[in-house]
Amino acid sequence: MIFLNIFTSVEFYTIAVTVAILIVGFIFNPSRRSPAMTYIYAASVDFTTDAHADGKMLEIESLDDFTLLVRRRGAPLPEGSTAYINADIVDDKLTLTEKHTVNNPMAPLAGYDISVRIDCIKAARYHLRYEVPDSGLWGVDVILNRDRFNTTTRLQL
Repeated sequence: MIFLNIFTSVEFYTIAVTVAILIVGFIFNPSRRSPAMTYIYAASVDFTTDAHADGKMLEIESLDDFTLLVRRRGAPLPEGSTAYINADIVDDKLTLTEKHTVNNPMAPLAGYDISVRIDCIKAARYHLRYEVPDSGLWGVDVILNRDRFNTTTRLQL
């Protein structure tokens, strides 16, 4: 009989409602991801000095000030083209998208070095995805933005 009196007490229902709210909160816990950030960087486009570069090798270097230097050597572009890089960051995922502005599409193609300094990331480890939509090239790598980290990544179709 005493056991049934528990179900009629105010304390029981207070505890039951609190537990129900906690369970619903755990089930529908919102994502703890950081907000997505997008940055746009103008890249420098210089005539290449490496005759063997084919534009498919990506060089990545972490500088002392936690700036990431990204270079693609020998990219085939028409003369007078410009390039910019979209940097999308979500948590530890960094997506760099290289886009080109072509002033004269009828100009002959030549090899150019495209380089950009990415200064919007922390001194941390990132999963990098590099994309060049104009040519269909892409590549993935894991980078460390500290300790003068250097790596090269081969872009593929």
